[in-house]
Amino acid sequence: MKKVVAYRLVAVESPEEEDHDSCFKKELISKMWFEWNEYCGYRDFQVETVDINDCDDEFLEGSPVLAEDVKVMYRRSCYLVTLRHLLRVK
Repeated sequence: MKKVVAYRLVAVESPEEEDHDSCFKKELISKMWFEWNEYCGYRDFQVETVDINDCDDEFLEGSPVLAEDVKVMYRRSCYLVTLRHLLRVK
């Protein structure tokens, strides 16, 4: 299994903030609609707030100048399972 983390950068005090909120709500609804099923049970589709200084991101942790411009950071984790992992093929 591989853990995939994706970040979306949104400029502070810009129209992007409102667009991001709208896009996130749409993504959340579609994820709940298409990815939830009774066999998997409840999944947490929300994003978590991440501390910039402890985010396990070498790019941000290694560049304090870039990190100081980040107002807040959210992360949604998902796991990719390939057919190979499901079949346990080496």
